[in-house]
Amino acid sequence: MSVIRKHITTIILLIAVVISGVYAYRYHQQMKQDIVYSEHLDDVAAVVNGNKLTFRDLAFYVAYEEQQVEKQAVIYDPEKPNKYWNVHTNGEFIRVTARKNAMSMAIHDEIFYEMATKESITLSDDEKKSLENSQSDFWSDLEDVDGAAKLGVTQDEINAAMEKAAIAQKYQEIYAQLNNADTSDYDFSSGKYKKLLEENKYQIKEKMWNRVGMGNVTLDH
Repeated sequence: MSVIRKHITTIILLIAVVISGVYAYRYHQQMKQDIVYSEHLDDVAAVVNGNKLTFRDLAFYVAYEEQQVEKQAVIYDPEKPNKYWNVHTNGEFIRVTARKNAMSMAIHDEIFYEMATKESITLSDDEKKSLENSQSDFWSDLEDVDGAAKLGVTQDEINAAMEKAAIAQKYQEIYAQLNNADTSDYDFSSGKYKKLLEENKYQIKEKMWNRVGMGNVTLDH
């Protein structure tokens, strides 16, 4: 009986190992699939100096980056712009670079917005009017591709993100002047900004963020 029990125990253990392997494989495959953006709006995408940035907060940056890259994609191949998104350059695919850029812009603006808030920086009346025009144009472009519905965000949420970005941009200009530098020196991809970034604490929730299928969030390819 003891021998039979040992065989049964061995079989049960083998079955458990197989089941665990199947679940692990399925989970791994699932984590490689693109997410439906609108289903993760309240998930945290990054944390900057203790402030949580959700997928809702980053929706504007995703839409903006997709719009910018798509312009190049249409020039590259008007019939099949998705080809451009799959181009491999500088060691990675265009869509991966776009995803990284969207996140980098969001972190950049969060840092400068924090500094602007501490200094009580606000937009002037003229700046607000200019922003309103930009917000209207951006929303119109987004609606043309049904992008807002795909993102799952409202016009007010996009407008709020754009206002925050505008205040961040204003303080970037002020900060550059205070440091005898050009405003572009503190763009998200510039050297001086990267040094500033090192002085801040940030964390990207990469497992989920890497599942954002740039080029197919607000666009259809």
